[in-house]
Amino acid sequence: MRNIILMLILAGALVAAGVGGAYAHFVDTETSEANTFETGSLDLRLIVDGELYNDPGSFQTYAWGETVPAFYNQKACKPGLMYIDGPIGLRNTGDSVDGKAYIRFKEAICYNSDPRCCDKDVPDGMKEEPELVAEQGGKVDCQVVDGVGVQGDNCCMKHHTYISVWTDIGPDTNPPTEPPGDPMTGIDGILMEDLIAEGYYVGDLDACAEGEVIWVWVGMMLPDYIEDSDRWDGDAWEDELLGWPTNAFALDRVVFDVEFTLGQTDSDYALNWVD
Repeated sequence: MRNIILMLILAGALVAAGVGGAYAHFVDTETSEANTFETGSLDLRLIVDGELYNDPGSFQTYAWGETVPAFYNQKACKPGLMYIDGPIGLRNTGDSVDGKAYIRFKEAICYNSDPRCCDKDVPDGMKEEPELVAEQGGKVDCQVVDGVGVQGDNCCMKHHTYISVWTDIGPDTNPPTEPPGDPMTGIDGILMEDLIAEGYYVGDLDACAEGEVIWVWVGMMLPDYIEDSDRWDGDAWEDELLGWPTNAFALDRVVFDVEFTLGQTDSDYALNWVD
């Protein structure tokens, strides 16, 4: 009996040693140190007249950026003609993140312009006779018209001004001097009021792609025939007089912002136009 008990005790000790034997296995530990998760960047720069701009938003005093100047300036424009200006260049100077570029027209404000001719007898702030007749009524040739109402002053001009946009890809030096043949899809003779606050895709920009620039031109046109059938009967006039309502837009101007946005390419990026 004593031998049996000793054997059971020994077996139990061996089992216990086996259970705890994991601590006796060979073990080796190595550590990979200083691992890093670092984001890349995209950075939209605009090129105007050969200068690179990096608008820092509202922080205009920051040394690395300044307000992007206007690239579209057309004056003394005639109805019926498309006036094209530009180009403005878009470049992604970011570290490693490719992007999709968008264009948006915003903040359209209208003004009256004073007559520029030095021998005019029109007081400052007043309108010339053709514009007054077209807006408020009067005589056109020998016919009396009621007028079509005030137009450019209250920014009705954006309801009649058509915009087209052209894009091209080229180097950042020696940009194309002329836009390509056809305007971009989506902005080809579209009323300004329909473009305000809408974003339109203009192309992809790879990060740090040396010399890769999207060049953008903008064209604007006021049509040479503005009809207002509620105020006048076009059938009663000779053909050469049909354009008289256009005089309501004489010496009017619309001032607007053009906003460009670059969002990363490989994401479900959705533009959220919130001012």
